[in-house]
Amino acid sequence: MIIHHQKDFRIIYIAAVISALVSTWVLVFFLVPETKGLTLEEIEIRWAKAR
Repeated sequence: MIIHHQKDFRIIYIAAVISALVSTWVLVFFLVPETKGLTLEEIEIRWAKAR
């Protein structure tokens, strides 16, 4: 019985993590349109120049 509940919790936890990652990605994608198609290094260089 305990093992079964741990399995259910693990599935819920994985689903929560995936949904958090997807929602974060969607927010970044729509809020920061000028970073489309750029690597992280290029984005960091642009942000450093903007400061």
